[in-house]
Amino acid sequence: MKKRYRVLSVAATVSMVVAGLAVVPVATNAATVLTISTDLPLQGSSFDSNDSTNKAIALYLKQIKYKAGKYTVKLKVYDNATAAKGGWDDAKCAANAQAHVANKSEVAVMGTYNSGCA
Repeated sequence: MKKRYRVLSVAATVSMVVAGLAVVPVATNAATVLTISTDLPLQGSSFDSNDSTNKAIALYLKQIKYKAGKYTVKLKVYDNATAAKGGWDDAKCAANAQAHVANKSEVAVMGTYNSGCA
């Protein structure tokens, strides 16, 4: 039951994000590709649930043909864990945060899973 609830909540969240993308103002006409991303620990004990989240989002985007209005939407997956820690890592979290800011096409991030990484 928990897994079904999680999948439904992920689908609802992604649906709202993608619906919102249809009204995102873009500075230039060349920027027709928008990125939504996840920033989750993909190593260690959280792998299964977070991998399922990424797969659910990817499936939803495929079902809507990667489109939101006139925009093409792509998914970028960030892993904020390391094998050494077996979970989220401060340095990876900081590096991912910088990457989010630097990615000009990124309009939404789902994550982080752990509040210490936020």
